[in-house]
Amino acid sequence: MLRRGTQAHTFQQINQALDRVGASLGVSSGRDTLSIGGRCLGDDLGLLLDLLEEMLRAPSFDERELSRMRGQLLTSMAELDTDPSYRAALAFIDALYTSEHPYGRPMLGTASCIRGLEPEDVRGHYAQHMHPEGAVFAIVGSFEPEWVIERFGTTLGAWRPAAVPARWTCPPTELPLQRVYRTIEIPARPQLDVMYGVLGMRRHAPDYYAATVVNVVLAELGMMGRLGATIRDEKGLVYDIDSSLLASQAPRHWVISAGVDPQHLAATITATDQVLERMREELISESELEDARNLLIGSLPLQMETNEGIASYLMNAMTYKLGIDFVERYPDLIGSVTAEQVREVMRRYWVPGREVITVAGTLTP
Repeated sequence: MLRRGTQAHTFQQINQALDRVGASLGVSSGRDTLSIGGRCLGDDLGLLLDLLEEMLRAPSFDERELSRMRGQLLTSMAELDTDPSYRAALAFIDALYTSEHPYGRPMLGTASCIRGLEPEDVRGHYAQHMHPEGAVFAIVGSFEPEWVIERFGTTLGAWRPAAVPARWTCPPTELPLQRVYRTIEIPARPQLDVMYGVLGMRRHAPDYYAATVVNVVLAELGMMGRLGATIRDEKGLVYDIDSSLLASQAPRHWVISAGVDPQHLAATITATDQVLERMREELISESELEDARNLLIGSLPLQMETNEGIASYLMNAMTYKLGIDFVERYPDLIGSVTAEQVREVMRRYWVPGREVITVAGTLTP
């Protein structure tokens, strides 16, 4: 709703102001952060900063706009209800974290929750949680830094909400004591979406960089890594397969996802078990390790070739307090990962018999 109008400009007026100069400004909410991102020509930076300040300090929370947004969210949720990938992901986080944990709840909420939201609920949340303390800003492009700093000092620098939000700490999460297996039947969806995963680590965990190397070996080297080479190319069991390592201030999940024909479901799970077991038991070759390290080290400079990429890097570095020199230290952090550390990460996190597996789609003819 921050983007849906301020006390000075309606939603339509904001859109018109941005369209006139070919600029963009959007808001997104994630598990841990609320983010505002925009793009404009250097001459129009003042307009973007004006709108940013209005959105943060004086949102309108117009009842008509909230009603429209409720309708849009409910429509999106109804569509997602028949999406096997979405349903498998919901079941996965519910099984791993439980619905009592913030990470175990749907990002969009539930239909009953959305229907019941009123303007006073949104205003109350804003008053309780929106505060400049802990905020991070990154601006990249052609502009005068001194002008921007002065501008922030006289606008957002004067933002002093009455309430300071309490520091949030994430509740602890433990792996299940035995493998959890859940299925979600969705009619007329012949391709099954499978999620197979465990609990990962915090972003600042000492073994985070070894884990990123593991993830590349599993799912990226040579297109789809060991998972793709074995389960898709050699055995022909899946349409696609990938592995995602999430990490933030608190431990997040590490999950393998695949698109599978129902008749190959059992064989796919068995083959995944075998790929992971081999990673736990054997040291990866030096050449495979070197390829993974080179891929990771080479990807960061590529990211830094665009303004958007640099801004994203800066946000990540400041959010996790990595230091502005992180880009210079990163090659050593990745280059020092050993084959022994790779195997240790596999043994520590991918504990056999304690995984969560969820499957969504048409399982029965």
